[in-house]
Amino acid sequence: MIVNILRNPVITPLLGGLLLISAMDFFLSDASAILGLLPANTFVANKYIWNLFTSCFFEKNFLRLILDIVLLLWVILREGIVVESYEQFGLYMVLCILASTFGTSVYCFIRFFATGLEEMLLEPIYGFSAVLMALSMYVRAYKRDSQLFSNSSDAPTSPQGVFLTKLTYNNLPLVITAVQLLCYCISPLKIFSSDVPFTIICLLFSWSYCRFYYNFHEAGGRNSSDPLLPAGECAPGAAGDSFAFVAMFPTALHVVIVPFSTAFYNLVALVGIFPELVAEERKGPKHHLDRPTQGTAGASPLFKDSKPDIAQERRRARALKLLDAKMAELNAAAGSGDGGWDEEEAGPASQAST
Repeated sequence: MIVNILRNPVITPLLGGLLLISAMDFFLSDASAILGLLPANTFVANKYIWNLFTSCFFEKNFLRLILDIVLLLWVILREGIVVESYEQFGLYMVLCILASTFGTSVYCFIRFFATGLEEMLLEPIYGFSAVLMALSMYVRAYKRDSQLFSNSSDAPTSPQGVFLTKLTYNNLPLVITAVQLLCYCISPLKIFSSDVPFTIICLLFSWSYCRFYYNFHEAGGRNSSDPLLPAGECAPGAAGDSFAFVAMFPTALHVVIVPFSTAFYNLVALVGIFPELVAEERKGPKHHLDRPTQGTAGASPLFKDSKPDIAQERRRARALKLLDAKMAELNAAAGSGDGGWDEEEAGPASQAST
């Protein structure tokens, strides 16, 4: 098993980088300030630009390091990983790491200027969670509704066993985030949540990149059947409702999550990062106002089609011409009739005068 792990071109550099950079804590006196993300050192004082990358592979706590390795090998990549293009995958991982660290730096500066807390710029942030989040979102594009732990043949009876069997790869990114937030709220467990900003920012960025920019083939790229695209166009990204952002949450929470996720999506779409949503045709029984009425082709009597009907316009013009001709005939007949009455009345009058 160890040989297979070392031969994997994805696991080897990630695991080697984690162990190598974490081992620097034994050789550097202040490794957390040099290798961790310290906004004051990264952008202001010492210009430690490498912190944007090394902070995602540095761990000081041995228990946290073991937990990262367990999550990497026996949870996220327990069934392997499909990489269609190593160049594209490497670019994806680098962008996720830089987006997490740079976004966290911006957050720290904003909070410092808003609150004046100096620890926002002087407290180092480090951890492997951004890498784990990027990997879990990538694997989710291929596994989606597959169960995380589906090797047990017997049906579980304990609540913990039932919960584990219901976990899918769609839930994995949310579970990682929820566990870190829970540890952050419990003081003795804060050592496992020192990089919560990395996790949250990478959750949003990795989903956005996989959804709209990563060129998937086996996972199914977005095509002309995707309602987010105009007809006949193709685009990169993971297709299907199973990869939607709300699909990471339990079904009971969709009522609460959908309005917020839609509002966030529309705000980002206004900037041009996401494509605009295209309204889908409503399925199911139609409302009585939408049903066809007599004399209309599938149109509602309250909502008529604004486009003119050429055949109807021609019939209307022909009817107007016939009406004008008929009115002309009636006017001519009326004129001749009036002249006849005048002659008849003029005849007796002339005889009487004679």
